[in-house]
Amino acid sequence: MYEDMSEQFTSPVYDLEAVKRAMDDPMGRQVVIEGAAAGNTAEEDKASGVKAALFIIAFIGGMISAVVFSQPEPLLCMTSAGAIFLVIGLINLFQSKLSLDNAAALILPFVGLLMTGLPIVMLYGRRHPESFQLDRNMVIKLILICMGVLGIFLAVLPPVAHKRRLARCSQRVQAKCIYRVLRTKHSEKAGGRTRVSALYSPVWQYVVGDVVFVTRENVFSDFDTPAAGDFREIRYDPKMPAYIYRPMKGTRGVPMFIGLAFAVLSAVALIVMK
Repeated sequence: MYEDMSEQFTSPVYDLEAVKRAMDDPMGRQVVIEGAAAGNTAEEDKASGVKAALFIIAFIGGMISAVVFSQPEPLLCMTSAGAIFLVIGLINLFQSKLSLDNAAALILPFVGLLMTGLPIVMLYGRRHPESFQLDRNMVIKLILICMGVLGIFLAVLPPVAHKRRLARCSQRVQAKCIYRVLRTKHSEKAGGRTRVSALYSPVWQYVVGDVVFVTRENVFSDFDTPAAGDFREIRYDPKMPAYIYRPMKGTRGVPMFIGLAFAVLSAVALIVMK
């Protein structure tokens, strides 16, 4: 038996039938179910299987190539490791449905791209010395410049996206959380311990006019996560009521802080190197 609604209607997979069971009685009104995977859970399961297969192939392939190239060409060993980060980052990027206020998802593929591309460029320069050469200082400066640009990108986009969404979603409504999609995030803590965090993407039921809408947020977050049965004020687009936005400072503040830190540290390091 489930202890409460939150446990009963929380799942790592979007289950349309469970969402329908969790809905309040629409009282004969038209029901519009939007949001990710609202129409076909089989498609989501298939997509999850493809992502898992890509992850396994990338990881095993990257590890094998890293071992193979570790002795004859260490630079390609780094490229192989970078390719793993790049693929995993891209999978996470597409899975999280990158939006302007979810720009932090760019960090991992960005790191993977640097680790993959720079060794190849250095190897090319070594074998074609008449063209150009990337020495250690040039590589470090290039990485710092890229980090600074990424930092500015992360710092600027969230507030810009926030203003755009506020302008688009000009109407407000009280909505009930009827279902939550769960995703876990693992992070390393001091002492080698692993911290597991729960991220949620709530599904909301609300009424606009005489139509009942059921819409899932497109961002996973651990900020202001409602339990099933809780009410929150959300904003929606009057021209497209299935498009919603729930402003949360945490989802904007974290990437902005990370971006500013990237930009400041990169600028300081470049100044010191000069």
